[in-house]
Amino acid sequence: MNKQIKYLLGVLILLLIAAYFLSLFSGLPQYFKDDIIAFLEERYSGEISFSSVSLWPLNRLRLESFSFSDENGNFVKIQQLNLDYNF
Repeated sequence: MNKQIKYLLGVLILLLIAAYFLSLFSGLPQYFKDDIIAFLEERYSGEISFSSVSLWPLNRLRLESFSFSDENGNFVKIQQLNLDYNF
């Protein structure tokens, strides 16, 4: 095989592997949705719900259709809430 063909095949394989891990990583926060809700409800003493969660970039949780209500009757609804954190 020609060197250029080997190089292109290597690049193609790396792109396929990167795309696989990116798709896997983008769906990962959905598995932790209940844990995220429990943590936030304990921390802020209220009822929290959201429709979906995504992790992008690596230090930001993006919550879609976020709503929060507390025992005093206060209610907040936000279309998209970004939570930044540090490791």
